[in-house]
Amino acid sequence: MAELTNVLEAHEHSLQTDFGAAEALILDAAPLMTAEPGAPALEPMRATLAAGQGPLHSALMAALGIHLLHLEHGEAALDLLHKSLALAEDEGNDKLIANTHLSLGQWHRWTCQADAAAKHLDRGMVAAKRTGEPGPVILGHLNRGALFLRMGEVRQAKLAFEDALTLSRRLGLVAMEGMSRNARGKVLMREGRLYEAYADLSAALAVADGHVTGMAQCHREHAEYFLHVPDHDQARTYASAAVRYFVEAEQQRSAAECKLIIAICDIEYGNLTSGAEIAHSVLHTLSPGWSRGDLQFRSSQAFADMLLGNVEHLQGNLAAACRCYGNALDKATQLLGPRRESLIRFFLSLARFQSKKGDASGILAAARPVFACERRAGERLARWFDGEPWQPLAAQGPYALRLLNRMVASV
Repeated sequence: MAELTNVLEAHEHSLQTDFGAAEALILDAAPLMTAEPGAPALEPMRATLAAGQGPLHSALMAALGIHLLHLEHGEAALDLLHKSLALAEDEGNDKLIANTHLSLGQWHRWTCQADAAAKHLDRGMVAAKRTGEPGPVILGHLNRGALFLRMGEVRQAKLAFEDALTLSRRLGLVAMEGMSRNARGKVLMREGRLYEAYADLSAALAVADGHVTGMAQCHREHAEYFLHVPDHDQARTYASAAVRYFVEAEQQRSAAECKLIIAICDIEYGNLTSGAEIAHSVLHTLSPGWSRGDLQFRSSQAFADMLLGNVEHLQGNLAAACRCYGNALDKATQLLGPRRESLIRFFLSLARFQSKKGDASGILAAARPVFACERRAGERLARWFDGEPWQPLAAQGPYALRLLNRMVASV
């Protein structure tokens, strides 16, 4: 046990809410937790945790929880993180309190539980500032920004990401600066500032080299960027690379989301069969440790249902399209954030209108948040509902706008 204690002490002072650091602790400690070196580690580690080891016990528990969280084993991770938090609070270990709250906040953000996420992130940042260490504070800003962005509060998200970037630059933390620029690039893309967005995303990718999770995230954001431009060849290339990195990192849900970017590219190219096959594969994919009731996976499944609806819609199968959109909404409520949920409602309203089962008021209400920056699209929709012939829109702008011409023409 003395050797195990030495390993834990060596890692305790560097443990952050970072997959690489947690993984390093697990890998170093694992052989010492098993009867045979190199044997599967998790169950023997849990058995040792049950015996209790004071402060080192809580550090190991937090590391294992973070490790499982990044492997997308949600329930097991939450159980360990809550136990670790209780022990850390009893010990007055501010660093561990900060790390554990931030990890719990990240989990609740992933599952769209905004109030719980905000509570944990706020408490984590308070504890992090008491430690005087910048890493958890920067991660807190990044997680708060991601929460704001998911809930549609773009200005607040940008402020949080810029706080993280400013602190990273001042302290010369290159990896953290890359994470911050990757995050800010998403906001700049949302604002239509594409040149600046690409500069941020490229800088982030340049410093992520060699870190599997970082490479996966940067390639995913590049795929989103080229989908927005749009340049489907580049989007497909980056999304395919992101899938490979996420699979290597054993993050199956994130890999599934990147597969949906590939499906979007195929659908827009007119390769509807391939797009539908990818969406079906995501619907039926579950990573080990997940169940069909888990919120995080349901959000990916909801978007896959929407894409299947797009395929049916483009083929003129309005009843089937409405069923797919309805399935997506059943899974999406309070999961996808306002932008994606509005997108599904828009497609459903359009299909219902075209099949003579809905009126213009529903689709105009649904279209408003989707086409917030595309006034001409909204005006043209309104005229079309009043019986004027459809005048094709320029094939630029958001995904829904690019599909709109084809959807109207298909029926």
